Amino acid sequence: MADLARILPLVDGEAYSIYDNFAGTVAALSGRVATTGQVWSSTGAASAIVTAGGGNLSQSADTPAPGYAVIDGTAVPWEIGCTFSFSGVATAPVIACFEIDFSDDMFHFYMSPTAFNWTYWKDGLTAQAVTWGDQKGAFSLAADTVYTYRIFLEPPFAHGVLLLADGTIVSRVTIYEPNMAAVIGSTVFFETFNASLKYHTVWTKINASDQSYKNAFAAGLQGTPIGLKNPAPAILSSLHVGPGAPSGALSYRYDEVGDIPKILGSGVAPELQIKAEGGGYGALLRLINGAGAAGTVTMSGGYALEFAGNSGAAFLTKPANAGTPYFSSGVKVNGSSGVTQTDASAKPTSGSYTVGDFVWNKAPSISGGKVLLGWSRLTTGSAHVLDTDWAACYATNS
Repeated sequence: MADLARILPLVDGEAYSIYDNFAGTVAALSGRVATTGQVWSSTGAASAIVTAGGGNLSQSADTPAPGYAVIDGTAVPWEIGCTFSFSGVATAPVIACFEIDFSDDMFHFYMSPTAFNWTYWKDGLTAQAVTWGDQKGAFSLAADTVYTYRIFLEPPFAHGVLLLADGTIVSRVTIYEPNMAAVIGSTVFFETFNASLKYHTVWTKINASDQSYKNAFAAGLQGTPIGLKNPAPAILSSLHVGPGAPSGALSYRYDEVGDIPKILGSGVAPELQIKAEGGGYGALLRLINGAGAAGTVTMSGGYALEFAGNSGAAFLTKPANAGTPYFSSGVKVNGSSGVTQTDASAKPTSGSYTVGDFVWNKAPSISGGKVLLGWSRLTTGSAHVLDTDWAACYATNS
C-alpha cells in the first residue's frame, strides 16, 4: 500500500455515497434514514436492541449478541469507514461488504482490539483466509479513545488503516485475494457486539472519482521506499507507478515505509518490469548513488540501465530498435579495487588510470603481420609514457 500519510488528504474530499453521524434521539436503528437518505435495517440475535442516536450506533445491552446494522449504498463502494470508541469491554468494529446475503458471500473486515483478521465468505463457505496479507504496526486499542477505521477496496487488493483522531496512523494492512470482486457488493454492515462499542460516524464512497483515487495512490508512492512482495506463487512481483492502469495481470504495488526496498518471490523468480506503453519511447532503470547527478539519456525505442554516482555515470545501452547493447563508458570488474576497460583509437594521453586498466584499440589494422589490440596500464597515475605507463599489446596475424 502506498504511503497513507500522503494519500489520505488527497481522498478526504471525495463525496460520500453513504454517511450517517447518528444524530437525534436514541431509538431502534431499523427504519432509520441515514444522513444521505438510505434506510437502515438490523438483523442478528441482537437486532431488536441495535440503537442509533445521540451520536452513536451501538446496542442498548450486552446480550444477546451480535447485531448487524445493514445499509445499501446502491453501488459497490471504493471506501468503507467509521469512527468508533469503546468504554468498557475492549471491542473493535467489524465491517462487511456484500451484495444480497452475507451468510453466503461477503468480505469480512474483522478487526480485533490487537489485529486485523480479514477473511471472506464464498458460496456459503465461511471465514476463508485471504491468499496473502501483511500488517504493519502492532496495536492495542485503548478505552475511551476515538479511532478512525478506513478500508479501501481495489480488487483483488484491499488496504486498511487505523488512525487516531489527530490523523496519526496506528496500523495498516494490505491483502490480496482473487475472490474479492465476486463476493463484495453495494451493501455493508457494521457489527455491534455489546453496549461498550460505539460507532460515531460511518460512511462509504463509490468510484465516481475513481481516477482521483488512482492518482492519490500514485502520488503516495513518490519518494517512498517500496517493498514488493509476491502475494501468491501464480503472480510475479512487479511495480506500477505512473499514469494509467497497470499493464497486465503481473502488476502489483505495495509499500513498507522504512523498510529496505526489495523484491521477494515465492515459488517463482521475482521480476521487475519497466514497459514503455507508447511507441517511440524507451525504458530506463536509473540507479543513483547518494546525491549524484545522473545526466540525461534520450531514448527512442531503446533501453538503458544507468549506474550514476557523484563521480559520473555509466550506461548499458541498446540503440533504438536495433544494435547490440553496450556500455557507454568504462566498466570496473574483478574485485573491490577492480580494473577499468575502455576503448580508444590511440593510446591515452590524458586522464588518471590504475595499474591493470586496459584500453581496447577500436581502430585495429594489420601491420607487419601484427594487430594492435590495445594498451595495458603499467602504473597508477596520470602519466602516459609508452613502455613506462602503457604497454602496447599485439596479436600476430598468421
